[in-house]
Amino acid sequence: MLKLYPHLRSALLVVLVSASFTAGAQQFQSTIHTYLRQEKTEWKLTENDIGNWTVSDQYNNPQTGVTYTYLHQQVAGIRIFNAVSTMAIKDEKVVHFANRFHSNAAQNANATQPTLTATQAIEAAAAHLSLTVTETPRMVQTASNRLLYTFSRGGISNEDIKVELVLVEVNETLRLAWNVSIAPLKSPDWWNIRVDALSGAFLEKNNWTTYCDFGSAHHQNGSNGACNHHTAMERETSA
Repeated sequence: MLKLYPHLRSALLVVLVSASFTAGAQQFQSTIHTYLRQEKTEWKLTENDIGNWTVSDQYNNPQTGVTYTYLHQQVAGIRIFNAVSTMAIKDEKVVHFANRFHSNAAQNANATQPTLTATQAIEAAAAHLSLTVTETPRMVQTASNRLLYTFSRGGISNEDIKVELVLVEVNETLRLAWNVSIAPLKSPDWWNIRVDALSGAFLEKNNWTTYCDFGSAHHQNGSNGACNHHTAMERETSA
C-alpha cells in the first residue's frame, strides 16, 4: 500500500540534530572572506563571484566545536537557486568546504529586473498546474533579507503562496525567474515552480511531498518500507 505524507513542510527545516542553532548569526566573516580569496582560482571564480553571497544559515555544534555555515550566492541581491555552499569552521579555520558557486555569475545572468510581477508569476504557475485562481492573491508579508514575498492562498492553495525572485541555471545561463510555492487544494503535493520572470514560461519544478511505500514486498523482506522525497526536477523541454 502506498501511504502519503503530504506536507513535509516544517520537517525540511528541522534537520539539524544535536546542534545549537544561532538564527541569523553571521560569525567568522573574516575567515570566510579570506578562505574564498585563497581558493577562488582553483574554482575559476571571480572577485565578483566570491564577493556576492549571504549567510542563509549558520549553527554551532557544541559537541564538536564546529560551526556550519551555508553561503548562498547572489547576483545583484538575487539568490541563485540551489547555489548554497557548505562551510565547516573549527578554531577559526575552514576544515571543510562544499563549493556550489557559479563562475562568472553576473555575466551569465540574463537579467536582474523582472517583467512579470509576483502576482502574474502566481497566475503562470497556477496555469501550469491547471489551477484556476479564484481569489486575487494578496501580499501578506515581505521578507527582510531576500526578495521573498508571501501571498494569500488565492483559492488554489492549502497554504499561503510564497514567491521569490531567483536566478535559475538553464543551459549554462542564469535566467531570472520567480520561484512559486503552491500546495494545491485536494492534493498531497506541494510544488515549487520556477517560471521565467520575463516571459512567464515554465522553466522547472520540484515537489516537496514525500511518498512512503509500505507494500507487501517490503514486509516480506523484513523491511519497514522506503520513503522517497520527490525532489527530482521536471524542466522545460527547450530553453
